[in-house]
Amino acid sequence: AFMGPLAFALTLVMCVFAVAIYLVEASVRDRDLAERSAAAAKLFEQKLDKDANLMRAVLRAMTTNRALERAFRQRDRASLARQTGPLFETLRAEHRITHLYFNDEHLINLYRVHSPGEFGDEIDRITMKKARGQAAAVSGLELGPLGTLTLRMVTPWQRDGEVFGYLEIGEEVEHLIDEIRDSLTVDLAVLVDKKFLNPEQWQRGLTMM
Repeated sequence: AFMGPLAFALTLVMCVFAVAIYLVEASVRDRDLAERSAAAAKLFEQKLDKDANLMRAVLRAMTTNRALERAFRQRDRASLARQTGPLFETLRAEHRITHLYFNDEHLINLYRVHSPGEFGDEIDRITMKKARGQAAAVSGLELGPLGTLTLRMVTPWQRDGEVFGYLEIGEEVEHLIDEIRDSLTVDLAVLVDKKFLNPEQWQRGLTMM
């Protein structure tokens, strides 16, 4: 008669002890996850700011280049290619820049350094619209038509108060995921809701990649 209640009491104590251990471990795990998430978010923002500052400096240098301005005003795509081709290759190799656009005052693309065969379309992304509306350089992280995340910097190109075009530079940010993983020893994944993608462009992107 004595052993039954004792066994029940011991079982109850062990269950309470097990639950307490589980709750403590869960609390520690959740706190560690929260701290890692916060550290990853902070590091990601710092890296975006660093790269945005680099892109802003590149665009500032380009807008002060009179030969480049003359080629743009004359719609001389061949001259733009000669003047910016080597620069873009250096930026791509050393700083992972993947996009460089010359757009006119109506947001119509004149020349894509990264894809010379495509031009004449309207660039209606949020960063471009904000740069036009604010008459100032604007940066932002945007989802591309192929499902890639791209950090973009857009600046109005002006002389004597006249805006005659826009320069846009960008980088796909997949490499930042790898850098954060190496720095913080955390695995990150980028998830994209497919409702924000054009199905045809998405399939074309899968084929290209």
